[in-house]
Amino acid sequence: MDEQDPRIQQAAQLKQSGAFGQAEALLREVLAERPGAPLAEVLLGQVLVESGRCEEAVAYLTPIAEAQPHRPFIRFTLGIALNRLGRVGEAVEHLASAAMLRPGDPEMSLWHGATLQRLGRLDEATGVFRQMMGAFAENPRHLLMLAERLERIGRADLAVECYTRAFDQGAGDAQTLLRAGQTALAARDNERALEWTRRAAALAPGAAAVHLALADLYDRLHRLDEAMASAREARRLDPASAPAARLEARIARRSGRADESEAMLRSALERPPADPRLLAPMLIEHAHALDALGRYDEAFEAVSRGKALWYEVVRDRFPLEAIEAELGAREGAIEASDRHCAENDGEAPSPVFFVGFPRSGTTLMEQVLGAHPGVVTLDEADLLERQIVARARAMVGNPDARDDEIVRGLQREQVEELRRVYLREASRILGEEPGDRLLVDKLPMNITRLGLIRTLFPDARVLVALRDPRDCCISGLFQFFDANETMVHFSSLERAAGLYERVMGMWLRTRERAGLAWHAYRYEDLTADFEGTVREILDFLGLAWSDEVRRFREHARARAISTPSYERVTGEVDQRAVARWKNYARHIESVQERLGGLIETLGYEA
Repeated sequence: MDEQDPRIQQAAQLKQSGAFGQAEALLREVLAERPGAPLAEVLLGQVLVESGRCEEAVAYLTPIAEAQPHRPFIRFTLGIALNRLGRVGEAVEHLASAAMLRPGDPEMSLWHGATLQRLGRLDEATGVFRQMMGAFAENPRHLLMLAERLERIGRADLAVECYTRAFDQGAGDAQTLLRAGQTALAARDNERALEWTRRAAALAPGAAAVHLALADLYDRLHRLDEAMASAREARRLDPASAPAARLEARIARRSGRADESEAMLRSALERPPADPRLLAPMLIEHAHALDALGRYDEAFEAVSRGKALWYEVVRDRFPLEAIEAELGAREGAIEASDRHCAENDGEAPSPVFFVGFPRSGTTLMEQVLGAHPGVVTLDEADLLERQIVARARAMVGNPDARDDEIVRGLQREQVEELRRVYLREASRILGEEPGDRLLVDKLPMNITRLGLIRTLFPDARVLVALRDPRDCCISGLFQFFDANETMVHFSSLERAAGLYERVMGMWLRTRERAGLAWHAYRYEDLTADFEGTVREILDFLGLAWSDEVRRFREHARARAISTPSYERVTGEVDQRAVARWKNYARHIESVQERLGGLIETLGYEA
């Protein structure tokens, strides 16, 4: 028997320890003596894959799979090799066969679902994972594995279900509960997020990181007293923790104690962390405290230092020039969208796409609109990128297709299917059908995706938030964003101005050609005449006035808002952030000429 050959067992141990050359030599020796030895064939294929020789693995395993198609481990290993070579379409067929031949095998099912996901076949991937949820209903370990995979494909709702089932069966250490809490937050389940994060803190009372996560959650839920208590506990447990010092200072500033916040950070920065990933956010938070105290030159110096450090960390992953090709393709999609457009089938009204340059006040207006009984909002779910584009790339047969290629390559029936998917996924994220309420999809940078929007929803309305370009750039500079191809440009004032010029210049060139109904309002007008500005917007949206919009702060306090603006939108609407750039006028001079044309075109005083 294969399993009884000591050389096979020794080769398996060598493979496990990474001694691939020795393992291969033993396996080839066995196969020379006994060609077709099943376990030796599988192990040799695995050795080739794990040592990075996937081309050789494919050449070796393919004839075996063709001659003996019912061997699951051969098909599985071949599928992994093809996947790693980028031959994903071929890989998925072998992985599907392997999963079918060994139903209930978690690793095979996970690989199958993950490869479908990579192909953009998200509905099929979700179907595989749903089957796994049923098969693993009584296996907490497998449910936790599945929850992690579901998180990666953006199905936080299903991941929460997996976590719930696993925890009901007694599974879950502090770290797992902590991760589950973050997933629940992404799924808009604030109650479970808080329950699981509290349980994590109870299980690991001496873990500073757990109390820090609880403090951050309380902060996002605007429960500042509880946030401060948890932050102080995190610092007590780990006095040298830079993230804990930063969070405690942020909560103090949010509570109106900017002087206390600044003193905390100044003290902490006397012994700065060596890791720039820790130091950069501390400097940026210090800049916020200095700004609140009116010490503007010091604030600019601190934020510039922090952003320079941040840029060094992220620059290799997100090169600045990457945005040029992306925006060029999105502009090309506007012309291509003339080719075909979906028609409203009458089942649901088209959404409103709420766009603008980042830091234009979109989160504030989203809370105002979300308080209207005839509106429901998505809170930057990014449905176009995470759901529609992934599926559309699969439809046109190019996993790297940009908007122009997608719009040109889609057939009418595919466009109609994507429209249905969008509306279905929106309902899933909301946890309910919008019904007669107007769906508002707020994502500022969708201002560059008007071609794709028009293709799917030619009767959609576009609400555009405007703000003084100088205020947008200063505000963006002061925010600590998650890095991506767009936000990397907020690493300096000059780069932010360059992005503003490119994005808003594109909107001004294409806003009429896009063929969509649009209405622009200015943040400054909203703060000066709240009711008049909101009434104009509601008229554009076809909605009657409701006094509920005046009570938007109560609505906002009940939510964990995902954007950096969560600090501001629960307070009074005032003009504190209007013309903030004047506090930094000396520094703005370096970009004034670049922004000058847009400042004038948008109606602002130079």
